[in-house]
Amino acid sequence: MYLAAKTAAFLDVFHRYPRKDKKEVAAQIWSELAETHPGGEPALREAILKRFDGGMLDRAPYRGPNDKRPCFDTFLAERRWEDPESAPDDETAPTRPPPESFRERDERLRQDRRLSEAAESLAEATKGLPFLQTTKRIA
Repeated sequence: MYLAAKTAAFLDVFHRYPRKDKKEVAAQIWSELAETHPGGEPALREAILKRFDGGMLDRAPYRGPNDKRPCFDTFLAERRWEDPESAPDDETAPTRPPPESFRERDERLRQDRRLSEAAESLAEATKGLPFLQTTKRIA
């Protein structure tokens, strides 16, 4: 086991992250990041937990099925806690209208057919009738 995996800072962040795969690899990346991060391991821990507390883990891709979430080693290697904040997911706002039901579609098609028939009937009934000419008045 890597030394970093035994530190309280690593374990604190690791246990708060939703996906628990590749702990050994994540520990190695953590150790390398902690050596170069300004303020060391405590500052790295605080920076990541600040983003977690800010709701980062409540948004895609960190919520949902586990196989869709990045592993913690990927999160660390790509320094994802430094990504700009994204807008919260809005599950209530549909991206497109809901599909119409068969009943709604049938009704719409019947109405379209009636309108087409009425338009054809009107065109046939007014065939040959003179239309009123309108003139514009110039004031």
